[in-house]
Parts: sequence; structure tokens; C-alpha cells
Amino acid sequence: MKLELKGKPLAEDVDLAALAESLPGYSGADIRNFCHLAAQRAFLEAGRTGISAPISMAGLEAAKGRPSVLPQ
Repeated sequence: MKLELKGKPLAEDVDLAALAESLPGYSGADIRNFCHLAAQRAFLEAGRTGISAPISMAGLEAAKGRPSVLPQ
């Protein structure tokens, strides 16, 4: 997540360690995808409102979707 979110504006409420603990079953591609989606949503919101919107913890959680790796 640190690599995928590097250089992107993060809200003060973002706790990557806590988020990482909630990711069993998520592949690297899943993580890359939801980080990209959260960033895209924040960018589009900023464009819509004209107010800069950093990526929030809620935005990351909402973008997570379902994990692609099934438990064995």
C-alpha cells in the first residue's frame, strides 16, 4: 500500500497498519486496484467540488471490494 499510495495526498485519518490487518485474502493486485480506485474517487470528487480531497480511510475502505484469494 505504501508503494501504491506514495506521493498521493492522504488524509490524517489514514492508518495503513490497521488497514493492512484487515486484508487477509487480498492479493497484491487487489491492493493495487483498491488504492488506485480510492485515489481516482478522491480526484474525481475534487474535480466535481473544486475542493482538494485527500484519500481518506473511509475512501480506502469503500474501495476495497472483495478479496480474490480464497481461503484454503
